[in-house]
Amino acid sequence: MNVDAEFVEAIYRPNPIEAFVGNPLIEALPPIRSNDEWVKALFVMPALKNEVRRLSPEQRLVALVDLERFNYPLPEYIELARRIESAIYRGYSTKNPCLPTSNHFLHYLDPDETMVQPLSGRFEARPTGLTLVGPSGSGKTRMFESILAQFPQIIQHKIYQGRTMPITQVVWLKVDCPEDQSLVTFAGRFLSALDNAVGTNLFEEAFNARNNKGVVIEKVIRQARNYRVGLIILDEFSNLKLPKKATSENVPLLLKLILNLMNGSGVPSIFCGNPEMLDAIQLTLKTARRAENGGVIVMGPMLHAVWNALSKWLWPLQVTSHVTPWNEDLAMVLYEASRGLVEIAVRGFFEAQRLVIGSGDERLTSVAIQTGVMNAIQLSNKTLDWSVK
Repeated sequence: MNVDAEFVEAIYRPNPIEAFVGNPLIEALPPIRSNDEWVKALFVMPALKNEVRRLSPEQRLVALVDLERFNYPLPEYIELARRIESAIYRGYSTKNPCLPTSNHFLHYLDPDETMVQPLSGRFEARPTGLTLVGPSGSGKTRMFESILAQFPQIIQHKIYQGRTMPITQVVWLKVDCPEDQSLVTFAGRFLSALDNAVGTNLFEEAFNARNNKGVVIEKVIRQARNYRVGLIILDEFSNLKLPKKATSENVPLLLKLILNLMNGSGVPSIFCGNPEMLDAIQLTLKTARRAENGGVIVMGPMLHAVWNALSKWLWPLQVTSHVTPWNEDLAMVLYEASRGLVEIAVRGFFEAQRLVIGSGDERLTSVAIQTGVMNAIQLSNKTLDWSVK
């Protein structure tokens, strides 16, 4: 089994917040950053030397690949980073492995299975639901992936305060919601993501044994507990479609499973997708409240002031033989062509360069920029939601 994530050995840092003192799952997390530290960590400005612009057209086209790493943290980045920090802390606050509650939590999926009452109390699920919604091209995926990259995915615990503690802590896990809305498909994707992170064979064990659906789903909840998963990112949540006559009585089974996973494992989750996913979330009050109790972040067109700041950083990243100076009018052409959606604007800027490199006239004109944007969305143009204001 290949392991995608890098294991980090736990380094414990005393927490200044009394409620979190003595909890190794929290003390092993990175220190809470200031807003300025988050901006510095998330901002990516690729280095570009003048010599590159003197390379052959073919070499400069390849050089564009590195420039596409450019990332300018929008205001929503800081809000999401803060929400993620809070969600992870909240989820781990009731799973302190030093307390008897944690052992009870690991062994009994249903706390009513046993009359034994841990001295430190029974597990209290505190799953936070955070909703991130926006049209395709608004930069949702890049935003949460940039933020998650600042957290170690896997923390390996060995000894805490002189006590042996062999725990593998999965801080975050990303799972795409399946197009077929199948519970088994979702369970398989969850177990596969866990396998890829920690090097287990949970997927094969669950499906090769021909377990029934209930056993597979139970295995998902149990493994989320065993590996102390801190956050689940449910990407492509808009794949979850409602029946034609949707009511609070016929909630999609996949949505019920996700809610049961949150309640049964106490793992906070991010619901991420296009605006149409809100239909499923708002179907019942219970679902809506669970999805919003950690906050709702709506991505959309950038404010003009934000775009001006971003475009001034983006503009020098030209490998054309002629560097077109930034001006507000030309930057606005790119903004309007991309409808103010950051991912499309950035891709369109580099596509415009691909269009003119080697053409004999390598200026970035308004026509080149508009054409570059259309080239960037040739396949998705008809399905993009341009109605977001």
